[in-house]
Amino acid sequence: MFFDSKSGRIESIEDLNNAILLLQKHVSNIPLYWRGQNNASWGLHSKLFRLLMTQNGVVSPQQKPKTKQPYPTEDQMIQAEKQILNLARQDWRYGNMSALEIFARIQHFGGPTRLLDASCNPYIAAWFAVYDPTHEHEDHDARLFALAGYASGNNEQPDYSEELLSRDPFWFNLHDYEQRAAANWGTGSRRIVWRPPEYESRIAAQNAVFILDGIPITNSRILQYFRKPTGKEYWKRPDILAASSIYAKPFSPNHNARPNQRNLAPTYSFIIAKKAKKEIRSYLEGAFGYRESFIYPDFAGLASKTNNIQFPNLGDLQ
Repeated sequence: MFFDSKSGRIESIEDLNNAILLLQKHVSNIPLYWRGQNNASWGLHSKLFRLLMTQNGVVSPQQKPKTKQPYPTEDQMIQAEKQILNLARQDWRYGNMSALEIFARIQHFGGPTRLLDASCNPYIAAWFAVYDPTHEHEDHDARLFALAGYASGNNEQPDYSEELLSRDPFWFNLHDYEQRAAANWGTGSRRIVWRPPEYESRIAAQNAVFILDGIPITNSRILQYFRKPTGKEYWKRPDILAASSIYAKPFSPNHNARPNQRNLAPTYSFIIAKKAKKEIRSYLEGAFGYRESFIYPDFAGLASKTNNIQFPNLGDLQ
């Protein structure tokens, strides 16, 4: 897979602790934002991008499709976002909120947006990687991502808060390839990390941030930085989009981050072995109290939990 050749491996609690400490040492001058996923084979995709991939009938590169695949475009994403905003503002009467506030609230309750959930806390992200209430992915390795806020060599993360909190997103005003490239929207040089106000209790509990960017603009100038493990070929557009809905250049967690001319922020990942999931869950609950009631401390979390309760049978009542 796209990320695997540069991924670390975690097979125990000790491995998890060491991986976090060593990576923070290697990139001590860059903020890291962490994301956990149940299944290591999944791409780094926003929920809206995944939904549109399914709607478009995308076939993954692993299945060797014989035709060009209809991956979601920036135009399609924007049209979907406009539909969501119209619904929120007209039917639900949230007309006094900025688009990002609406998207953030929808995201936290499981709706589709382009936002990628992440946490400032690596152990919360690890909990999400090993938390699997339905046990659907218990027999699969998990993945822990660490996304840098900006490229090595930059002095500090840009502040986009004023642009982000306008009524409509600034990217709605970027109408074509040229405008998006000029604004570095979808080039990988403008990874935006937004830490929303704590208007929902779970945002505070999860130490949450959102990561966003445009759908990758794939041209030869950028793709030359995405070399395959063999070193002789480059990843192509379908490979990039199958792996991530934003530019996510893999870097090895065992080496210091190096500057690159395209200002691509590093993306690190670790595969968590399936055999370690239960041990890590127990450790995170015992050491930090991380369980569903902590991560989802609201009635929506309680309601979701009650859907998985094993209730008594009639025979048990005798």
